[in-house]
Amino acid sequence: MLAGLLNANQGIISTIFGELSNSSNQSIAFSLMPIFWGLGGVLGPVIGGSLVFPTEKFSSLFGDNESLKRFPYVQLVPADLLLLL
Repeated sequence: MLAGLLNANQGIISTIFGELSNSSNQSIAFSLMPIFWGLGGVLGPVIGGSLVFPTEKFSSLFGDNESLKRFPYVQLVPADLLLLL
């Protein structure tokens, strides 16, 4: 249900592709859209999963940080914000 509610992005992306392309490259632009959608569906969880539990995976970088041990998902919020910009 949540995916259906958040699927409004599809219409926005289609509109942007339509505005940015012309008749000579519109078919290429619209054929690339599902490829990027699929890549995001695969790479998003991989990137997110690699950032979880940083004190265990990257102990030399994060050391013995108690807040990251207590809240192992807190660093995903800034990482997501950087990707959105």
